[in-house]
Amino acid sequence: EEAQATRQALNKQSLAEWLAAHPLTWTDGKQYGVTMEDQTEMALNYTQYQAAVTAGKLATLEWHAVKEACTEFTPEDFLALSLAVSTYVYPYCRHQESIKKQIYAAQSVEAVKAIPIDYSTVIQEDEDVEDVG
Repeated sequence: EEAQATRQALNKQSLAEWLAAHPLTWTDGKQYGVTMEDQTEMALNYTQYQAAVTAGKLATLEWHAVKEACTEFTPEDFLALSLAVSTYVYPYCRHQESIKKQIYAAQSVEAVKAIPIDYSTVIQEDEDVEDVG
């Protein structure tokens, strides 16, 4: 069980490192972060924007490309980017789950250690999504 937990922690760390090193190039030609932190911040940003609009407040929706300052987005463009990020990350998350399943199905420490953790083998099915890194 300890070997499985350790290997799964490495699996999670490997995915986080992969996502941090491989931003999404979006339709505007800019690169956008796709880490879990980026996704959480985007969701929070949009939720706060919606709350402000619902409350009748003047609200601006902003986001930033990698190593750039925030710029204003229309709600439609922000949602399109958010969905592009989600689509981009989805196959990597499924791959992580597949590795996790193998880890917890392994019957020995040697078998656990032999499970490959490699996110470079993940294939992006969406032609509109480009992996740059």
